[in-house]
Amino acid sequence: MKEDNVAVLTLINSINYGGTLQAIALNQVLKKLGKNVIYIKYGKDWKILLNPFSVYKRLLFYYDENNLINRLKAFLKALLSMKDSFSYTSKKKRYKKYKEYINNYIKLSQEFLNINDLKNYDFDCGVFIVGSDQVWNADIKFQSCLDPVYLLEFVPAGTKKIAYAASAGGKKSEEEIEYLYEYLRDFTAISVREDSLALSLNHFGLNCVSVLDPTLLLNAYDWNKYEESFQMKYKFILVYSLEYDEHIEQQINLLLKKGLKILDVSPEKFYKKTKCEYKNLNTPGEFLYAIHNSSGILTNSFHGTVFSIIYRRHFITTTRKGQESRTYDLLSKLNLLDHLDVDIENTSFMMSKEINYNAVEKILEDQQSKSLEFLKRNIQL
Repeated sequence: MKEDNVAVLTLINSINYGGTLQAIALNQVLKKLGKNVIYIKYGKDWKILLNPFSVYKRLLFYYDENNLINRLKAFLKALLSMKDSFSYTSKKKRYKKYKEYINNYIKLSQEFLNINDLKNYDFDCGVFIVGSDQVWNADIKFQSCLDPVYLLEFVPAGTKKIAYAASAGGKKSEEEIEYLYEYLRDFTAISVREDSLALSLNHFGLNCVSVLDPTLLLNAYDWNKYEESFQMKYKFILVYSLEYDEHIEQQINLLLKKGLKILDVSPEKFYKKTKCEYKNLNTPGEFLYAIHNSSGILTNSFHGTVFSIIYRRHFITTTRKGQESRTYDLLSKLNLLDHLDVDIENTSFMMSKEINYNAVEKILEDQQSKSLEFLKRNIQL
């Protein structure tokens, strides 16, 4: 029946462990609530190999200053990225495994390339959900404004439109909030991941609440069945970094001097000058297994932080440019801000400091109840 069918739009086309796992989590929660779920496959799969111009733009975005020296550094690094072409076969093999993992747990629609294709297709769904992840962050695709598809502009009039834990990444300007407001006025219900974004949207007169990222609606026991094991020689501190960070490199070197073993599973070899071991992970399942079996985490990833908490690991998180709000808001809510942007000299202490996870999980239980109540209340027709 149409009222039992839910279509979800999120960022599902890239190799991104957190993005895939939040989709799997929301899928499981919606199915537990009695819904048939389909994920809308919008846009082409991200390229296995980025072209040098894309790498150049991304590097410039993360540099503090767009000066001649940084432009030259970005240009040289972009040229060096072309060497990845020689590993195309192995990357393609990994990508195939990754896609197989997604298809094992999520039902995907056919591919849609533009808004008109979406408007002309009958999804036979009573509810459309956009979220979670950074669906409202135009910066991640280097666009001047957000694609209206991620504001469900293609959904037929009179159909329920819901935002669940939608994220805009970092702090947004008033113009960007106004842009969101124009499209969100006809939404049935709006929830976001960051308290700061909720406050901004409420300031414009929208009824918006903050909820948990879907990954936090499942516990460690739930996530165990999604793990995929690989051989490990020893216990290690795990490094998972989505962009190069000098602060993290200094932390790595300090911990290595203490005689600790470190495994870097970052998408690229950002810290190849250090003496830590490096491993390519093939699937989100291996990512889960790596965190679960580590002794601690160094990360600048939101979901790296989330799964450190879920698996009760020691962790240190570094703020990433353009991603400040979501990590800060989560750790503030859980009284864990002392694990954010830790000074180099305090790295060893914070990596061994005991965390009162009983208190953390008590806070999470309350937030889980509120988040699930939002979904239950709003997906019913």
